[in-house]
Amino acid sequence: MFGSDVIWTAEFATPKWLYDLTPYMAPGSSFTRRLPGVRASSSSARLTCDWLELAFAAGGTVVSEDGSKATINSHENVAATQLLVE
Repeated sequence: MFGSDVIWTAEFATPKWLYDLTPYMAPGSSFTRRLPGVRASSSSARLTCDWLELAFAAGGTVVSEDGSKATINSHENVAATQLLVE
């Protein structure tokens, strides 16, 4: 197993360099019993990744420059969210 950005899945799947792990991801499987956090985070990593790319491209940020407050509700971030919803 390895981690990569979601854009590489199709690139690696085409030459059959990836193996489908779906059978090992079933609830109660060895993998899910040992690493529940990995499975949980992998299901949400795609939206998060795509959203951050759009938000940053629009000039949005996640925290203020000094790190003292969240900036999630900015106009730029709301526009990025709306684009994904549409």
